[in-house]
Amino acid sequence: MAIISEKSEKKGEFTGWAEDSMPEAPPAYAPPPGHPSQPSNPSNQPDGYPDEKGQSSSLADPYYSPPPHSPYASGSSPYPPGPDYAGPSQPQSPPQGFYPSPSGFSQGDSPNPDYPQTDMQAQLSVAASKAAPRLFSRASPPNFSVATHRSRCLAQLRSKGNGLEKYIYLNGLKERDHSLFYSLLYENMPVCPATLIAYAPCVALLIHSPAFQEMVPILYTPTVGDACQNYSHIWRRPEGMYVSIGDKGRIREVLSTWPNLREARIAVVTDGSRILGLGDLGANGLPISIGKLDLYIAGAGIRPTSTVPICLDLGTNTEKYLNDPHVTSAYAVRVRMRRRYVVLPILTALPLFMPITCQMDEFMTEFMEAMREVFPNLLVQFEDFSTDNAFKYLDRFRNQYKCFNDDIQGTGAVVLSGFLNAARISSQASGRPLSEHRILFFGAGSAGIGVAKQLLSFFKFLGMSEAEAKKQIWTVDSKGLITADRKGLQEHKKFFARTDYEGQQPLTNLVDIINHVKPTALLGLSTLRNAFTKEVVDAMVAHNPRPILFPLSNPVALCEIDYEDAIEWTDGKVIFASGSPYRSITREQETFEPGQGNNMYVFPGIGLGSLLSKASRVTDTMIEQASIALAGSLEKDEHAAGLVYPRLDRIRDISARIALAVIRAAQNAYVDNAPALRHVTDNTLLAYIKEQMWNPPENGPASLLSTELDTKPKPPYLLEPEAEVSGHIIFSLFCLYLYLAARISLHYLRAGTSTRIYDSFHRSRCFSFLFPLFLFRSSSSDI
Repeated sequence: MAIISEKSEKKGEFTGWAEDSMPEAPPAYAPPPGHPSQPSNPSNQPDGYPDEKGQSSSLADPYYSPPPHSPYASGSSPYPPGPDYAGPSQPQSPPQGFYPSPSGFSQGDSPNPDYPQTDMQAQLSVAASKAAPRLFSRASPPNFSVATHRSRCLAQLRSKGNGLEKYIYLNGLKERDHSLFYSLLYENMPVCPATLIAYAPCVALLIHSPAFQEMVPILYTPTVGDACQNYSHIWRRPEGMYVSIGDKGRIREVLSTWPNLREARIAVVTDGSRILGLGDLGANGLPISIGKLDLYIAGAGIRPTSTVPICLDLGTNTEKYLNDPHVTSAYAVRVRMRRRYVVLPILTALPLFMPITCQMDEFMTEFMEAMREVFPNLLVQFEDFSTDNAFKYLDRFRNQYKCFNDDIQGTGAVVLSGFLNAARISSQASGRPLSEHRILFFGAGSAGIGVAKQLLSFFKFLGMSEAEAKKQIWTVDSKGLITADRKGLQEHKKFFARTDYEGQQPLTNLVDIINHVKPTALLGLSTLRNAFTKEVVDAMVAHNPRPILFPLSNPVALCEIDYEDAIEWTDGKVIFASGSPYRSITREQETFEPGQGNNMYVFPGIGLGSLLSKASRVTDTMIEQASIALAGSLEKDEHAAGLVYPRLDRIRDISARIALAVIRAAQNAYVDNAPALRHVTDNTLLAYIKEQMWNPPENGPASLLSTELDTKPKPPYLLEPEAEVSGHIIFSLFCLYLYLAARISLHYLRAGTSTRIYDSFHRSRCFSFLFPLFLFRSSSSDI
């Protein structure tokens, strides 16, 4: 019988089962014999319980699948890990009355951790769920449906007091039932089916999704910043992968422990050294990788099990986390760029000390090489590295591996897109030619310089050279206007250092700089709260009747100017886009809708296009075309409202258009490896892209149990011909070479004394098969 302590006897609290009084398991529900949903059970175990190998005997569990970042995902053992524990040798039954909730228990939430999770099929009528989605369980109310439960979860989310509590709730929901989590995120999201005309807007399906717009600021900026700052205190269970400096020399073995090796397609990697505008958070930066991948899933339809969040544990230099007793890092002080030296005797035997490399460089080189070996099909996105390292590792690895840096390239692409539309609106009001726009950057870190380099493309589109385009851009850091004669200037700042202000008094005040430069656009990437004061805005208005203000620092607490102030100080004339979301403002019966220069607009499409094209690397042209595609994705009502970015509720359609542009750019640069996509029209390719997007199941996560990346047959127009000369020309020439070499050799044999040898070769025609061998080659595309 159950053991009840003296203190809990009156309350009837359950404390455990006696070893000799374990009750028998209740009979599991099973559909009638012969029902098509009844799976085979060769182990003769109760349906939903593990067999002798620790695997569930149920072939498909419609309402449970392990979370994508869980160590138990993709067929891993259902038993909790331990030093010498691999699960009981004989199947055990859960205690009577132990039934999981409709979303299923995780290992950490199970009432008794000695028992594995049970499948939901034991409590579900499959036939009834197909007709009307409903769960049947002793733990569920009689009137229970998936739609009602989604609404309930959304109400529970809204009941939380602040953003961090909402993040914790959503994180727990994703761990318990990630299919329900993504279903809630996708609820009412417009998805264009491939049967529609590819470029036609989905007017009939366009439904503004309050759930999606409400959850994105929690999963990403600004709330994810709070989650990172407090991650060591809100951490509950493993969510991603840590690779530490102590793993140097065996990084490949560490990466090989990821449960979904074959399905991995996109990884977001951070070292936590510059999380948003919050500084060095160290190993607490993992939520930024998780949040980015959630947006890949939501925005581009990447399958959850294809994502790999990684945090490089290199320590931290932030005092707060060095003294935190709950710190998640294995190292205290951040790994320095320690240089090693060698002594080389040269002629006079004088020692010459030469720096060879640094510890972090060696670590990153080994890490990227191991990533390519373990995940050969993986696209790596660098996220929130410190400024110097961000530029250095992007330059070092961009031509060797399939990777890009979202802070540099992604931010640059989304800002370029917004500026294309903003410059057009501003020029219409002022009559100023597009080529005469002047851009002032307040903040010259990795994001600021990366965006500035990307905006060079705006002037190049107008026929200007790079030298002429650079003259239209000014940069400002904490010391004032960046000029070429400044001493100790960092390497990445030298590119835009002005040479036309040398020898003059340094300009340090932002208002004085504006009056000197006379810019039409002011972009903030400084993370300085309220840096754009009323005097600054007034100075901008004096030089442009419709000034362009892009305060792009994240989160909102670090934004250079609030939208309400920008509207009031410019009398509603400002062209505004921020890095974090702001609410619309109604002023004098006129509603002003802010733009958000969110990287979410571009990086999902860049990733999707890179994967579908099987690009060997991510080129600058691919990033540039993604920006142009985003700028051209606005619809008529969005243009009429004066928006510079489309509304986020169309993110799937936007990502598909960006992916199309990225694929075409990869093909034009000859870095793609999907020849079947080269010969289709844009409309056909766009329809195919939308077909490949993953969607959460409507009535349960049964489709998530498939380990195949793509189980749908390919349309006939995308099947590659068997003897496509363009794909096999090298192989054909090689076979021809062998054939001719063999004939020439036999000719000399015949001319000599070995006539008998020649005749035997000639009769057997052993070389005749070489030339047409390529005709039998067939190719398959794993998209």
